[in-house]
Amino acid sequence: MKRAPRQSGLLRTAPVPWHIVTGEYPPAPGGVADYTRSVARGLASAGDEVHVWAPAARSELVGDPGVRLHPLARGFGPRGLLTLSREFSRQPRPRRLLLQYVPQAFGLRGMNLPFCVWVASLRQTQVWVMFHEVLVLWQPRRLRRAPLAIATRGMAAVLSCRADRSFVSIPSWERLISSFRPRQPQATWLPVPSSVPTDVSPDSVQSVRARLRLAPETPLVGHFGTYGAGLAPILRQTALNVLRADPRRRLLLLGRGGDAFARVLASEPVVANRVMATGELAASDVSAHLAACDALIQPYGDGISTRRTSAMAGLALGIPIATNPGWLTEPIWRESRGVELAASADQVADAAEILLRDPSYAAGVGERGRLLYRGHFSLEHTVRALREEPEDTA
Repeated sequence: MKRAPRQSGLLRTAPVPWHIVTGEYPPAPGGVADYTRSVARGLASAGDEVHVWAPAARSELVGDPGVRLHPLARGFGPRGLLTLSREFSRQPRPRRLLLQYVPQAFGLRGMNLPFCVWVASLRQTQVWVMFHEVLVLWQPRRLRRAPLAIATRGMAAVLSCRADRSFVSIPSWERLISSFRPRQPQATWLPVPSSVPTDVSPDSVQSVRARLRLAPETPLVGHFGTYGAGLAPILRQTALNVLRADPRRRLLLLGRGGDAFARVLASEPVVANRVMATGELAASDVSAHLAACDALIQPYGDGISTRRTSAMAGLALGIPIATNPGWLTEPIWRESRGVELAASADQVADAAEILLRDPSYAAGVGERGRLLYRGHFSLEHTVRALREEPEDTA
């Protein structure tokens, strides 16, 4: 697995225009949408010509200086694909298509093989694929997902065999796509950076704590996520254990779904009005609220990994994070000691207790996390890796 370069400064400007194709883009919500916009802005700020092709059926795509938008009113379905093919063919050649790939993001219930075939058919076009996810795994107990698993495997095979360069959000994806293209160059590991600002002023932090009516000595524990059904039971128990251990503590829930999850917790006697939820916030407000927290609890069913933007947000701000490893977790999380790792997701509250009971130790964890982010995961790192011409194709 190749890691993206870490040299300081941007490398030479890519001579080929970027055509970023994505299944979601702001104002549509989602981690891939936020990531794609950040990358588009970063490339444009570096002086590159950048185009974005994304669905926009109900609202206009969010524009940024230097980014040329191509809204696709019909998405990537049969009629939309005809429109995309016609419009894309009018673009000057040579071209570079940078596909932000998540199989479920391109319609047809996650089985849009015709779209992948269209990408593979492009000529006089460099095809680069960023695999945020690769395929849907088939579980024998869930037979209804077998067609989806088979289709997404075929889609990944088509794209990985066509790609001139491949990138993966976590090293585990490399093992999957290498089985489709054993003789092609290895994919480059390109961690997903934070989707919210990575700098917050002390005044903004104080303002947040004042609005939340928190005394300076009140410990504030946060969680940033989407509160999906799969994680909710573990997160619920983690939150209750953290609150039960100290009656002074408050819990702050950030992200879509936080309000509903707060109502679920409110039925527990131990909560006693100690849980607050922000609902959806502007990106800068998310950062300010995260920075107001003394620690974050971030349990994950498959473990922390470099595609978890919720963890990256806290990491970039230097907030101590209690989390857990899993089958997708990279070795760098243990090696760096930039987070407090529990043995499993249901023991994250124990890891949080270590942070909350020793502020000095927690500050060290937070600082190592901040340095880890800046050295490996920042947006500048992503843009630099994309703009670097690899040795085998330069």
